[in-house]
Amino acid sequence: MNHNVEVEIAPPGEGLLIRKRTTAQHPVERVYAILGRGASTDDDLEAIRGR
Repeated sequence: MNHNVEVEIAPPGEGLLIRKRTTAQHPVERVYAILGRGASTDDDLEAIRGR
């Protein structure tokens, strides 16, 4: 584990549940909102090609 990992320990009735998750953001998640402009990919490619 490193400093970007959270550990949650919960008793789900019998036994013990240990859940590990990262707090770090995936590189795609950092730019996803930037890419979501509402235009279609086909329209963007046509604009790049100059059509």
